[in-house]
Amino acid sequence: MDESARALLERGDPCLVVHWHDAIPTLVGARLGLPVRALLSTSRDGRRVAALLPWLAIRPVRGSGRTTRDGVKLFFAARGALASGALTLALDGSRGPRREARGGAAVLGRATGAPLLPVACSSSWAWTLRRSWDRARIPLPFARVRLAVGEPRAADAGVAGAVEAIEDLESRLAKPLPRDRAASALVRAGGRVRAVGLLFVALAGAAWVGGRGEAPKVGSTDGPVVAPATTVRFAAVGDTGRVTAGQTAMAAVLADVCARQGCDFVLLLGDNAYEEGLKSIEDPRWATLFEEPFAAVDAPFHPVLGNHDGGKRGMGLDLARGDVQVAYSAASVRWSMPGRWYSLRRGVVDLFALDTPLAQLDGLGEPVVGRYGDRMDAQRAWVQEAVASSTARWRIAYGHHPLRSNGRHGDAGDYDGAGLVPFVNGAGVRDFLQDELCGRVDLYLAGHDHNRQWLVPDCEGTELMVLGAGAKTTELTGSHPVRFADDQLTGFAWFEATATVLRAELWNERGERDFAGVVNGR
Repeated sequence: MDESARALLERGDPCLVVHWHDAIPTLVGARLGLPVRALLSTSRDGRRVAALLPWLAIRPVRGSGRTTRDGVKLFFAARGALASGALTLALDGSRGPRREARGGAAVLGRATGAPLLPVACSSSWAWTLRRSWDRARIPLPFARVRLAVGEPRAADAGVAGAVEAIEDLESRLAKPLPRDRAASALVRAGGRVRAVGLLFVALAGAAWVGGRGEAPKVGSTDGPVVAPATTVRFAAVGDTGRVTAGQTAMAAVLADVCARQGCDFVLLLGDNAYEEGLKSIEDPRWATLFEEPFAAVDAPFHPVLGNHDGGKRGMGLDLARGDVQVAYSAASVRWSMPGRWYSLRRGVVDLFALDTPLAQLDGLGEPVVGRYGDRMDAQRAWVQEAVASSTARWRIAYGHHPLRSNGRHGDAGDYDGAGLVPFVNGAGVRDFLQDELCGRVDLYLAGHDHNRQWLVPDCEGTELMVLGAGAKTTELTGSHPVRFADDQLTGFAWFEATATVLRAELWNERGERDFAGVVNGR
């Protein structure tokens, strides 16, 4: 165990012990040997687990993230529990998708100042619940359980760092235990699994097996060794944040295409809430703009921010409004936005979610450069490292602002014909996208202009799409060469990625496939 982590737990300081949901049975068997609280849902499974936890000196904190209102109640209950010490919770929530981190831990950490404490574990002999959505592994009698606890991490950095730390701990647990235990961060917490722990995991396992039995999502793994999915399917659409007939029709077709062809997730390309963003995670417009229109889409949504999400008449100057959308990840079962920028690993695809409104604000200069410029420096450093370290077959970046567009807004650096007017012209966006993406990723997806465009590449091989027709359309006025363009119907793009090909389809609100092609990439 990391010494700073041990000291943190022994002092009883507030901290969030984070792990994957599939690790719960093994963690219970191992035990930290210290008083902790566990965050549980109000489901049938949660009630059974809550009844057993006191036998193990673990106090349950009950709540539910199934609805916005209940999710808010759970947030405040968890925040209160943290005041008394450590709280454990699964990064992928109580319903999954499996090993897909959500933003709740980061939101709680920022609200309380509690650091994230990454934990991983392994068992020499275990039963895998293959019908359960998380494919949990239950240690069997006489199994040897090993536990690894990493360094505390600041919640301000989001959950991505904690996920990376857990993956590193799992890779170390997969190796034989070093003879020099003093030099190792691995501990045999509890040695042989306790009998009471076995009783718990057996009962909990029966509850999971008798539960939903949801199949694991594409790209999930069974243990520390990552096995890339052979095929990854997803959709992307932008500027969905207004209630219109076009939005309703588009969402219905999206649900149908995802049901027939498969969607492991959906990317939202910003301007998720016109005109001024959302005031809080309790804002009633969450229901009308997101939860209700997309209720039939059986997939998680991974959004980025648009300029309207930051309020101030679409200028995006209110950073707190954007942070509300990050915080909503703790209240919704399908909205998954770990930070203002973040990366996703999905089998043969690495995705990089960008905060392009921040890039546009970076052009403001003094006296507000401290507010926006410092954050932009952090994002630029992050994307440089994330893209450079990617080993995926396909690299896809997505943000709100386009680099090139034939729509009203036009090209970055001359948005809305602003020419030399700083900030408004989008020069910060142009420099960011050209410097960090062109020739480095295969595809960049954007919204902002309310139409659909697949442009002929002029970004060092990186292909460009504009998919901002999520709720309404505006005319095309530019002359960049395109593979496809439409300004009459709302719609979205659907993708299928394998180890050899990345295929794209453009769909409209009438349920018609307008165009299909292959992304050549860099």
